[in-house]
Amino acid sequence: MRNITDEWRDGVTPDTQPFKPEYRDDRSGQTDLPSGSATWYACSHTRGTTLRLRLWLRARLPPGRPNTMHVLRLEPETPDADGEAFTFVAAPNAALVDGTPFALTVAANAPLPRLLRRYQMKLRLSVVLDHCPARVLVARHALDIFVTFGPPGGQMQMHQSLDLDFKQGVMTTQPFPETGALQSVTVRRLARAMEAVDGAASEQKAMSFIFRFLQEEQINYYPYRRYPTPSELQVDPAANPTDLQPLPDLHTFLWIALAERMTCHCSDLAAAFRMMARILGIRGAMDVKFAFPWPPWDGTGQARDYTKKPRQGALKPYPDPGNATCIFFDHNGVPNQYEGVLRWEPPGEAGRAILYAVSDKICGHFLPGDPPDMDDLNASLYFEESLRDGDGNVHPDKPLNGHFKLAMRLNEGPGGLRAPVFSFLGHDTQTLFEFHYQTTTFEPGDDRQAGAGGKI
Repeated sequence: MRNITDEWRDGVTPDTQPFKPEYRDDRSGQTDLPSGSATWYACSHTRGTTLRLRLWLRARLPPGRPNTMHVLRLEPETPDADGEAFTFVAAPNAALVDGTPFALTVAANAPLPRLLRRYQMKLRLSVVLDHCPARVLVARHALDIFVTFGPPGGQMQMHQSLDLDFKQGVMTTQPFPETGALQSVTVRRLARAMEAVDGAASEQKAMSFIFRFLQEEQINYYPYRRYPTPSELQVDPAANPTDLQPLPDLHTFLWIALAERMTCHCSDLAAAFRMMARILGIRGAMDVKFAFPWPPWDGTGQARDYTKKPRQGALKPYPDPGNATCIFFDHNGVPNQYEGVLRWEPPGEAGRAILYAVSDKICGHFLPGDPPDMDDLNASLYFEESLRDGDGNVHPDKPLNGHFKLAMRLNEGPGGLRAPVFSFLGHDTQTLFEFHYQTTTFEPGDDRQAGAGGKI
């Protein structure tokens, strides 16, 4: 029986055994390989840098044979446009000793390509001794290398509790804090990430590639599958809402969610998205956040001015009159209080941030300085029916209709979706509504809408 947990956690197979990011001279530790064999390791390397290999060799010299190695050459069997980045030539002019292993470090003729890609090829080794070609016992070698934006990273811990702590509308509890040990870098994990971003030339393009890849793989939101918090495990050590037995470690669960079409909670998906981005060396602050919906009117019953906050959504839960919370009915048709998103600040873009709602929308149209608040405006895009390009980016020209059905819920008392929470509007039973900013169309049950003139 297939065990998907074994395939994505640390293991002992070539695909699951963790390896050190970037090449290091001390990786192998082997100095005396058996005759006729060679050990090669998959590795990652930063784009635009020069690849260096440390070779362990051993000469077999007939008695009386000259022993000076003038040239060593290692090159692709099938050269292509990037061939010089994987061609190594050394001229050590070194005297060899029969049967004695020795190390030789060689550098490629050209830097690695700038595009992200996994390169797998055969290299042919040739040696010239005393100006004559020498016989090479193991002439063909496999090279397997992942070209990344930088050394793979990715830290992740589980937040303590499902109860989020807010003070004056600011989240003080960070979901999935980027702390703790680095994730293990395995061939299986890095290959999955590279499958998503193959050919990406920039970090922002790679983030879009990851988003589109997960969307095409149908890795979507499912509210009831998630990783248990430490508080839950303290109360019940057997708590396990992952649907996996036994409970895997957090990093393994997130990779399974990315790889096995095993949909999970929106905040878990946002955290998993970050794991894939970080293993590729993508930089910039990345935080798991929540986008909250807001009704299209204020506590006095007046239509909101969409240029003022909150608009249709926000990254902060602003106080609401009547101690009520605005919720929405998600794609599964169930009530949902917020949407988990990954907030990424692209390096070098002076405070810009983009919100990624996995398999749904990329919300980054608004920029720093756009009034009243870039994050709230971008969060609002999630709840609007807006135009999207092929990569999932939202490009609104003006506010459109709401994307979801909304409802109000009391935070205290008996509450419930049908509770009379619209008392400040004079509506004791009506709880369902939709955002309608630019339309005169009314749907059954929606009797509090903003008309074409902006009035409710």
